[in-house]
Amino acid sequence: MTWRQYLTDRFWYILLFVGGIVFTLLVVSLDMGQHGLALQTENYFYISLVMVAALLLLLVLDYMRQRRFYQGLIAMLKQNDHLQNIIHLSNGKTEEHKVFSKLLEDQYRAYCYTLKDYQERQEQHHIFINQWVHHMKTPLSVTHLLLQQSREWNSLEEASAAVRDLQIEQERLEYGLQTMLYTARLDKFELDVNMKQVKLLPLLREVINHYKKACIRHSIYPRIETEWEEISVLTDEKWLLFIFHQLLTNAIKYSSAVHKESKQIVWTIKRDDRGTFVQIRDEGIGIAPEDLPRVFDAFFTGENGRVVTESTGMGLYLVKQVCQRLNHAVNIESQLGTGTTVTLFFSDEASYYQVAE
Repeated sequence: MTWRQYLTDRFWYILLFVGGIVFTLLVVSLDMGQHGLALQTENYFYISLVMVAALLLLLVLDYMRQRRFYQGLIAMLKQNDHLQNIIHLSNGKTEEHKVFSKLLEDQYRAYCYTLKDYQERQEQHHIFINQWVHHMKTPLSVTHLLLQQSREWNSLEEASAAVRDLQIEQERLEYGLQTMLYTARLDKFELDVNMKQVKLLPLLREVINHYKKACIRHSIYPRIETEWEEISVLTDEKWLLFIFHQLLTNAIKYSSAVHKESKQIVWTIKRDDRGTFVQIRDEGIGIAPEDLPRVFDAFFTGENGRVVTESTGMGLYLVKQVCQRLNHAVNIESQLGTGTTVTLFFSDEASYYQVAE
């Protein structure tokens, strides 16, 4: 900051000070004239000189006091990475400088947090894309191999077995594409949400029918337990359907790893004074106690990832993210070797405006 800029910012202070000198001298002159007295010219000059000297001294001291702060601001503007220098900026001497410095620091921290969040999301997206491509290559390769072997089928049994294998790979492709699609939509969730009252039973039956063949293939028997036939919750139907698909897919995946003649997947709908609960309970391999706190983390597969190789660690992560955006609660309980229970909670106090916020 130059002297000219400094004085320009204080032009009105200087003008007021000079005006005060003129007014003081005028009043003194008039008063003395009324009483027949005269003030010598050198006294006028002496008073003016003292006042001007006091003003200059005040300006010099004020400038020296604030100089370091302004030099720091100018240095920040001249450098390309001036944002990083905010933390090194002097706090200044005046209250105005302190408030300004605090504002810059808060804005810089907010910028850093936003940038870090964006970088983490970009990294997660990059990892997910790589995993998704890897998992999509497997069913495509198996499908290609089965089609190549189709000329060697010598019996109806071989053809039926190949068709079943093709159905399995087709389901894996469908699941992978659906996960990819909803992951992409999650970034613009606010543009793709429609809150309304949705009936739960028709939605659950639709999801169960969709995976009917997979359940039959793995000897899994799904059922719904509820005393509420017409129960509805405030949610987005499409996103809730996606949550149910993810939960049932996981239940089937980890139940199929258990070698039993028959397994059950039970959907339970309950209500109390707080709201509505939807539970899905399976008889699968369960989750290790040390893995439970991290099951909602992106790409975390834990011990089960070594048993079920197609685990991506994204299913429950997406469920958690969608539930948070819809203002629903999700909880998971599990016992290793016994099964897993996932509970969704729909509060009666939830509103469209809470979700919009």
